[in-house]
Amino acid sequence: MLTRQKMDSVPQSSRPTVLLINPCYDKADALGPFSSHISSQLPMSLGFLAGYLLQKNIGVHIVDEQLRRIDEEDLLKGIEEHDTKVVGISVLTLTAPRAYELGAFLKRSCPSVKVVMGGVHVTLLPEEPLVSGCADVVVRGEGELTLHELVERIHDGFPYGDIRGISRIEDGRVIHGPERPMIDDLDTLPPFPYHLFEPHRERYQFGNMLTSRGCPYDCIFCSQRAVSGHRYRARSAGKIFEELETLVFDYGQDFVFINDDNFVVDKDNIYALCDLIDRRELPERVRIGFHARGDALDAPLLRRMRNARFAIVMIGFETGSERIMTMVRKGETVREIEEGVRIAKECGMVVGGQFILGFPTETRAESLQTIRHALRLPIDFTRFNLLLPYPGTEVFRMLEESGGTRSRNWAHYATHAGLTGKVIPYVPEGRSAWELRLLQWFAHLAFFLRPKQLLDLGNMKYATAGQLHLPDPKSFRGALSLAGFMTRLLLSMVQGLLKKRQS
Repeated sequence: MLTRQKMDSVPQSSRPTVLLINPCYDKADALGPFSSHISSQLPMSLGFLAGYLLQKNIGVHIVDEQLRRIDEEDLLKGIEEHDTKVVGISVLTLTAPRAYELGAFLKRSCPSVKVVMGGVHVTLLPEEPLVSGCADVVVRGEGELTLHELVERIHDGFPYGDIRGISRIEDGRVIHGPERPMIDDLDTLPPFPYHLFEPHRERYQFGNMLTSRGCPYDCIFCSQRAVSGHRYRARSAGKIFEELETLVFDYGQDFVFINDDNFVVDKDNIYALCDLIDRRELPERVRIGFHARGDALDAPLLRRMRNARFAIVMIGFETGSERIMTMVRKGETVREIEEGVRIAKECGMVVGGQFILGFPTETRAESLQTIRHALRLPIDFTRFNLLLPYPGTEVFRMLEESGGTRSRNWAHYATHAGLTGKVIPYVPEGRSAWELRLLQWFAHLAFFLRPKQLLDLGNMKYATAGQLHLPDPKSFRGALSLAGFMTRLLLSMVQGLLKKRQS
């Protein structure tokens, strides 16, 4: 995919042009039988960068490898044709190997182009791409202001070493510039540029929004605070509603998911948004989903939200063990989350979320306790992830100090590794990879092979934030298609469980 926002008011020769790349792992290999049923996700961070650059009269091209793997010859032709001086590559932990591969190729093939990397992984490990020679600059933290300043300096031929928020190589040494303050007012950022992704909207979960940044909590397994910070900042209700209108009326979306870590932090803002939805008559067909902490849910708020088209809430359940919940410092209890689920169901919400298996010190009995807890809760959907010790997290630091079993091959950092027969990157002391693989499969089969879940598979896209689309078993064709998917899934399970040793 290659898209460009034309800006006829600015002469082509007078403005810089930036190429932004969203690298991707091999989805068919990594996701196995799930690959054809999972929608690509809008690259939100890359989109916000593109929108900000466009606002500053900088041309932008976007290549998203979720849709098609980059052809190297086409990539070089595009860079030459548009006289591109800066290529930005977004780096998540799982996509880091591919990002570094692309960066190294660009450094070899067009050394005059500056390769800039950003995202949570390189924010936490900026030395990794710089020392390996696959990047010239790493943008740390929020990237809009930093990338804009960097692009302008490079285009004009000025030095850029004093820019806040970057790391770079100089005389063989990694130089870290001072931190750039977080953006205080998110309303000053331009709207998300959905038009850049519109040509391929059928291949995306297109109804996707991000309305806040920052998290005040200290969960030991989460790395997002490295980019967005601890201080919670949200867009105003008016700005959020404008984006909802864009998705519903301009792009025909009847399902919109708000991907904030915890959407209901500022409850006054949520009430104001609900008032706008009612007053401006968002169509009845629209369903809105959101993430929330279980202890943040209260009946008056959820009743108001349910009457304003909010229908799906996704909760981070994490564990069924109070000991583990205390250890991971989530700041809430299993009982509080259970109460949040009860309230949400009473208010008519579809409830989904995720559990994590394999925390440090977690015993087999506690893993089974988590699975039993999930089966008892009145929830519509869940997934059971394996713990990943992401760089920058407290878990990662703990394992660095203790020498715990952990792979540094970032291509292994998939939470579903047990389901697809891949290498499991972290195994708690006293446990085995095969045991975790078996537990991840057992948990999903025990949950989804119940009659209620089987009959509701046609609504899976709502309960999975739009990511997973399964055939509806209520029709004959859908039942046949679902049977084929289940057969492939069971074959994958058998193959995965036969891998008792990690290679």
